[in-house]
Amino acid sequence: VATGAVTNQAVTLLETQLTVNKWKEATVDIADKSGIHSIFGDPKKLAVSFAAEFGPALAEQSDNDLFALQSSVTTNVVGSTTDPTDLTDGLIRQALQKLDEARIPKRDRAFVLKSKAFWDLMSDQRFASAYHTGSSKGVQVSGPEQLPGLYGSKWYSTEEITTTAGLDKNLLLHKECLAMGMQRNVQIVYFAKVRLSTPVNGNALYGVAAMREDHGCVINTAS
Repeated sequence: VATGAVTNQAVTLLETQLTVNKWKEATVDIADKSGIHSIFGDPKKLAVSFAAEFGPALAEQSDNDLFALQSSVTTNVVGSTTDPTDLTDGLIRQALQKLDEARIPKRDRAFVLKSKAFWDLMSDQRFASAYHTGSSKGVQVSGPEQLPGLYGSKWYSTEEITTTAGLDKNLLLHKECLAMGMQRNVQIVYFAKVRLSTPVNGNALYGVAAMREDHGCVINTAS
């Protein structure tokens, strides 16, 4: 740049669309007799208590849909698909290295692990014992919340991770890898009462998409 001249860099802008096309629902029909016999002693109050459970149920479904996008994460994959092993420290480090080599920001990364994979990892004393973690108590005493992160990345354990052909598709995700958009939060609908029961419905409208698939890594482990 001794002459002050500059070179324009070629920039290619790509568009990724998120289609809101998933309308999921759960419906229960509560017999009045059940409501009268319940601790509430009232069918309407029992129906309200059921309605409160629709949110968690639909959240499980939306997580299932989101993590099913692991099939779109193809750039970075670790772990054998033909001879899978339990989750190990080595696989954790391989996944982190994949994102490091792709120059994905270290901030805002998180592991999403199947419960089995997480507890397999806890057999490694480097993660579980107070001696190695520097905590006052080991995970086996205080619980997994005592483990704040894996090499600085947050972790979450869920049963909604995709399992296929004997493989659990655990994930290391940067926040820009996968996305979910809610058109409308969970709606609770009490249908017309036409018999001695109360029908209650919960539904949600949303969509999921792999926005930047190279910002994630699939970690194959034995299911």
